Amino acid sequence: MDTTAHFERNSFAYPIGDYLQSLPQEMRICGLQDYLEELWNKCKEKQQSNSEYIKLFIGKNLYNNRRIFDQYISGLRNPTLQFINLFFEYCKSLGIMVDYKNLQEKRFKFGHGGNAATAILPTTISPKLAYLVGAMRDGTLALCGKYEVSYSQKNKEWLYFVRNLIKETFSPSNEPRIAQENRVTLSNRPIFEFLHNIFEIPIGDKVHWLTPNIINKSPFAIQRYYIRGFFDADGLSELGFCQANYQVLVDIKTMLEKNGIKCCPIHKRPLKEGQKHNMFTMLISRKDNNHIKFIKTIGCSNESKAKYFISLRP
Repeated sequence: MDTTAHFERNSFAYPIGDYLQSLPQEMRICGLQDYLEELWNKCKEKQQSNSEYIKLFIGKNLYNNRRIFDQYISGLRNPTLQFINLFFEYCKSLGIMVDYKNLQEKRFKFGHGGNAATAILPTTISPKLAYLVGAMRDGTLALCGKYEVSYSQKNKEWLYFVRNLIKETFSPSNEPRIAQENRVTLSNRPIFEFLHNIFEIPIGDKVHWLTPNIINKSPFAIQRYYIRGFFDADGLSELGFCQANYQVLVDIKTMLEKNGIKCCPIHKRPLKEGQKHNMFTMLISRKDNNHIKFIKTIGCSNESKAKYFISLRP
């Protein structure tokens, strides 16, 4: 399945903001030395205090040996996010502008080992990233001796599609793989922490996972791809959604109806034997061709779900 045929060109993206504060502070950034050296040279021009004192001041309670500062600046050692945050704040205190665009296309990792998995963590939400977040409605973040991200689906073709999206979005140093014929999985802690901390995806059971705040705040140009990923992963043949989390369906209904796609009321399904949680269903209204509006506006990138559209078209 060709991913470029299913997404508009990334002419828009919604900024995530200064997510350096949200991610684990022991995470490290690779390849930032040129920009750090540029900032440090500007600091030395402006500051009145001795440079060696400033190195210790910035790294107070972070390191005891100021040579670590030099190693971070020169790239001999990949700096932690904690150091980057402290250094950036010091630059700002001197009136030096910090441009977070310099973090784009940089690789993130944990630890010093050369074998540690790395990934590029986007600074904006693109349609492809929004889709991957929506598709996590049928995915899992699992701690099982490793930091595993997985998406489940019977349709193997869609799993390959998702695998390619992961590679295009995060450029992981390790390859996502198809496991047990029904899921795509990847052990990559930077991506795991990014999804967990930025999009609030719980580890393990996702019953109580609400719509990520940043998705709720995004424009519909981004939300529509989140909804598409949601539908492709966990949508109903009747053209709708079924979830144990009532509020999640309320949010989807609100997004769609604000943009002219009417939905039916949300219904509670009878609790079946063996089920732990009540399930709720929301269908797209058939009145005034709202289901056709959904097909044209939201669309589908999962052939096993797109086949439902054929019988629905006028």
